[in-house]
This record gives sequence, structure tokens and C-alpha cells, in this order.
Amino acid sequence: MLILSSALGVVVLTLIAVCFFWLKHYQELVQLRERISQKEKEASESAQKFDLLKSELKLTFESVAQQALKGSNQEFLKMAELTLSKHEQQAVHHFDKKKSEIGLLVGPLKESLTQFYNQVSSMEIERQRSYAIVETEIKKVIENSAELSKETRALKNALKKPHIRGRWGEVQLKNCVELAGMS
Repeated sequence: MLILSSALGVVVLTLIAVCFFWLKHYQELVQLRERISQKEKEASESAQKFDLLKSELKLTFESVAQQALKGSNQEFLKMAELTLSKHEQQAVHHFDKKKSEIGLLVGPLKESLTQFYNQVSSMEIERQRSYAIVETEIKKVIENSAELSKETRALKNALKKPHIRGRWGEVQLKNCVELAGMS
């Protein structure tokens, strides 16, 4: 019974350790996911700002184009190309910056997930090994219990016979006297 309770204690402690380990890494995982979500949202907002800037530039250029019809078309085209390329370079630079920030954020997350997977895998192997040990011990306890039951039945049957019961009582009394130091 002591072996069974010890084995169950080991199993319970292993399960508690797995739960604490999982909770610790789960919180980190949630924080990293939130950061990724925030960076993706920022990147999305940047893309929307880029599109908005693009549409504003388009509108601005259309109005300038109407004014330029009165003046020099060539001068307007040069000015429009310069402004558009300037804004496009800024937008591309901003987009690349956000992309690299997300990459820097995802890299440690990937490493953490890999470490987490490796630790969970090793814990699963250890859990399987522990369960095998517990299963072996439980089989031994069952075998011992069956053998003890068989021996108890044999003793019970033997003690039903008066001459054996008398002899058994004499042996027990002799053992008690010897243990008491009276012989």
C-alpha cells in the first residue's frame, strides 16, 4: 500500500510540475502573441496610412494637374514624380522597418516555441517512463495481494482444524514468552 501511495504521489507531483511549467510558458506565449498582434496591427495601420497617403497624393496631384494644364505640363510631371517618389520611398522605408521589427519579434517567439516543444516532449517521455514504473509496481502489488490472499485462505483452513489451531497457539505463546525475555 505504501508503494502504491508513493507511486501515486510521484504521478501527482509530475502532473503538478507539468501544469506549472505549462502555465509559466503559456503566459509568455500569450504575451508574445499579443505583441505580435500589436505589431501586425501597426503594420496594417501603416499599410492603410500608405494607401491613404497614396490616395491623398493622387487627389493632390489631380488638382495640381488641372492647374498645370494652364501652365507647363512638363514641369508639373517632374514635380509630381519627385513628390511621389519621395513619399513612396518613405512608405517603403517605414514598411521595411515594421517588417524587420515583426521579424525580430517573431524570431524569439519561434525559439521559445521550439524550446517549449522540446521540453514538453522530454516531459512526455519522462511521464511515459514513470507510468511504466507505476504500472509495474501496481502489478507487483496485485500479485503480492493475490499471494497473500492465497496464504491467508490456507492459514484459515488450517486453523479450522483443532489440533493445528492448538499447535499454532502454542507456537504463538512460545514466541511471545521469548520476546518478553521470560524463557
